[in-house]
Amino acid sequence: MRTRYESLIKSLRKSSRDIHVLRRIIVVLIVLFLFSLVRMSIICRVSRENDNQVERKIVVGQDQKVYGFVFSTGRCGTQHLARVLVAKENESAVIVHQEEDENIPTRDLVRTIYRKLSSLDTIKEFREKSRLYVKLNRVEYLNKIMKRNDNAKRFVFTGHVPLAFGLANALIDELPGFIRILRMRRDRIALALSLMALGVEQEDSWNHVESSLENVRWFPTPFQIHVLLKSEKALNETWSSMHRFQKYLWYVDDVECRWQALKYRVENEKNFREKVELLESSVEDIAQFSYAKATKRIADFFQVAFDETNAGTRHNSIESKHRVKATNINAVDEYLDESTLRKLDEQYKVMFPSCEYAPGLFMKWPI
Repeated sequence: MRTRYESLIKSLRKSSRDIHVLRRIIVVLIVLFLFSLVRMSIICRVSRENDNQVERKIVVGQDQKVYGFVFSTGRCGTQHLARVLVAKENESAVIVHQEEDENIPTRDLVRTIYRKLSSLDTIKEFREKSRLYVKLNRVEYLNKIMKRNDNAKRFVFTGHVPLAFGLANALIDELPGFIRILRMRRDRIALALSLMALGVEQEDSWNHVESSLENVRWFPTPFQIHVLLKSEKALNETWSSMHRFQKYLWYVDDVECRWQALKYRVENEKNFREKVELLESSVEDIAQFSYAKATKRIADFFQVAFDETNAGTRHNSIESKHRVKATNINAVDEYLDESTLRKLDEQYKVMFPSCEYAPGLFMKWPI
């Protein structure tokens, strides 16, 4: 009898252990099942995002017009691009640097059109008159030179002036085709120094807002209506005493802020998203050992080709215009060592700590 009870107890204990093991197995299976559900959810979400990206890719046929522009400050390799980008074999394309009119030099357009537009009193008036200018002048001119060049369907303008002076939105609104805009960057400090080297301080654009002088630099000023990087305190109290290098840092950063504003519109507004594609590159990209790959990426974006035998030779706009790079004390201060430049940059960031590129959205320095 006792043996029978002992056998029963052992059997129950074994069953209990089996049930415990079974429970552990069930728990593990449930955890694995839930993990697989989460994983599949992530995969599906990524897949949907990729599908949406493909849907947002604008497919342009060879018979459709594409207008290409470069969003930069100048001194970012844009003339080099104009030299190395070429039409594809058996196709026609118009590729120019700063040529905006057959009869009017660009410096005169900057003085008589661009500066006057950006000196208007309100942003509404600036937008209306910018669109009118593009509609009545740019559209007709671009289509005329494209037609003259074997009815070309690709136009690439590598100069910085139209977009630096705030005409990106007007060009997108008025041009009857697809728009592709390349953002060309360069190291901020190197770029500011390069811009300073274009000439003496007396020729800086912010010293001659309303000037008719021909040699004033082709850059906007912080006092013009279309710029986004603003600081009332800095402009009212300290701009005149700021170091020249800091003023050129302002120009570099304002262009970046306005680029971010354009990206935001392309990403969030249907009429822009269906018409505009954007690409980002830099001088450093096309100056590396991999310059051919970087240049081909830009050429493919504009749907043109590039001259492989010439792409590795950097074209310098100062040299091509037979100018001597300014190095005197009024242009580029030779005592500006790296430590001094960094210090001036940190002081500047306190004066211009943030930029609002969309309603309620800011870029800020980590200070």
